[in-house]
Parts: sequence; structure tokens; C-alpha cells
Amino acid sequence: MGKLLPTLLLILLLIALLEAIVIFKLANINRSQLYEASSENRNYEKLLSDYAKLMSDYEALKGALNALTYENGLLKDENTKLKQRLTLTSAENTILKIVLSSLKEDSARYRELSKRVIELSALINSYCCIPSAIPRVLNSVEIEAVHEITLEITGDSIDIASALRQVYSYVIKNIKYVEDPEIPTILMETLTQNSEILVTNVDIKIIRDYVQTPSYTILSKAGDCDDMAILAYAMLKAYVSSTNCSTNLSNIEIYLMTMKFSNGGGHAAVMVFKEGSTIIVDPAGRYISIEQGSSTFKPVSEEILNYNNYWRHSKKIDIVKLTIYSIDVDRAEYTLIASGSISDVIKALSSKNS
Repeated sequence: MGKLLPTLLLILLLIALLEAIVIFKLANINRSQLYEASSENRNYEKLLSDYAKLMSDYEALKGALNALTYENGLLKDENTKLKQRLTLTSAENTILKIVLSSLKEDSARYRELSKRVIELSALINSYCCIPSAIPRVLNSVEIEAVHEITLEITGDSIDIASALRQVYSYVIKNIKYVEDPEIPTILMETLTQNSEILVTNVDIKIIRDYVQTPSYTILSKAGDCDDMAILAYAMLKAYVSSTNCSTNLSNIEIYLMTMKFSNGGGHAAVMVFKEGSTIIVDPAGRYISIEQGSSTFKPVSEEILNYNNYWRHSKKIDIVKLTIYSIDVDRAEYTLIASGSISDVIKALSSKNS
């Protein structure tokens, strides 16, 4: 028993020692594990935090991606619309090019047609209208054509009054008054674009007028007032320009006169002008200043008023417009000397040699 107790105590002591060792080890083991667990826990929390942040970033990126996807869809739609508009614009551009090309061709044809209409109108006017007809009927060729017969009529006389009477007498005795044929003329409305005249409207008017050459009037022995006046003008021009008369008659000017009457009619005659005085020769109207009681030139104002009074008394009409042309037969050109009322023309001619 005495020996057993120390043994038991020793055993208990060993057991206690073992328990203490076990507890110490367990205690050390728990601290390490707790430390490791705590460290792992911190890492886990950090991972959780990082994960949460990544998830937040992911959601934000996902939202941005969705927004970009939506905008991309809109851009695709807009791109599709732009492609459609581009296709349409390209088609329209092609059509416009075709239309523009057609317009250019039409414009060129229109300008060419305008040019031809204007040329045709000028050609017709050169046959039926004074002054357009003047270059065709009063030129050096036509003056030469009547030169021989003129000298047969006037001879070698240098007396202008005598020559005027003889020419006047020849015309009224040899040329029968006939009305002109009907001629279609062109009435145009025009505009000027870049210095080019374009026809905007065309109409046709039938008029009874035709201006003959002096040579044809002599050949046909017929004509109206302007044909007789033009023949008388050509013969007087041939007389004045002849060798025998050119020196004495160098100050003589011969004008072609056209007029409008108060009844709407028109007429033509010849005015022989010298230093502010005049003699009027009108075969168709059966008027010559020399036959009115004087063989001398009279002042312009007096003679034009006498001429108007002649028409007033014989036909009950007045001259409402008078136009005077000077003609350069060598160049086949005319110059407007005066135009307007009787008083306007008297004023212009009276001041011509003042």
C-alpha cells in the first residue's frame, strides 16, 4: 500500500504532466489555427471585397455594354438610312445629270432656234418694212441700175429744180400705183441674257407691204408709195452723183421720208435738203414743192407745214409722225436724222445747219 501510493502519485503526476503537455500542445495548435484562420478570414474578406468591387465594375461595364449595344443598334439603323439616302441621292444625281444634259441640249437648240427666228424675221423685214429694207433696195448697185435712164430723163442739166420735175414726172407717168401683196411677218417677244437675244414668244401677222428695188419697179412699171419714193430717191441720187452735176450739187442731201397719218395709214416720200431749206417730192401723193408755185427751196418749217396742209385739205388727214433717213448707198447703210411730230422734225432739221 505504501509503495502503491507513490506509484499512483507518480502515475497521476505523469497523467497530469501528459494532460498538461496535451493541453499545451492543443493550446499552441489552436492559436496557430486561429491565427491562420484569422489570416485566411481577412484574405477571404478582401477577396469578397474585391469580388464585390469586380461585380460592381462588371455590372457597370455590363450597363455600359448594353448602352453601347443600344447606341450601336441606333447607329446601324442610321447607317442603313444613310445608305438608303445615299442610294436615293445617287439615283437622283444620275437623274439630275440626265436632266441637266437634256436641258443643256434643249438650251442649245433653243438658242439656235432663237437665232434662226431672229434672222428669219430680219430677212422678212428686209423685204417688207422700212427702214429694214433700205440696205437691200438703196445701194450702189441699185443706183447704178437706174443711172442710165436717169441721165436720159435729166440730160446734162445742172438745174436741180428741173431734174426734180423730170424725175417726178417720169415716176407718175410710168409707174402704176398698185397695192402690195400680203406677206406673213414675225412678231417676237425677246429678252436679253448674257448679251444674247432670246425669243420668248412668236406670233405671225399678215401685212400688205413689200418694198421693191428701184430696178424692179422700173421693170414691172408698178408699185405703191414706198416703191415710187425709193425709185425717185435712187434716180435723184444717180443724178446728183453724176459727173456733170457733182460739183454744183455737192451741198444737196437727199432723205427718205416715212410718215404715219391720223387715220392710221402710212406713206413715203423724198426730201431734198439744202442748208436748212427743202423740196419735197412725193410721186404717189402727187405732190412736189416746185409745183406749188415756186422753183426754189423753201425753209424746212414752211415746206413741211405746206406738205401737211396738202394732206389735210386733200384727204382730211394730218401727219402725226414723221421720220427722216439719210442713206449711204455705198455702204448700204441708213442713219436716222429725225423722228417724231412735225414740230420735232422741223426743230431737228432747222438746227442741222445752224
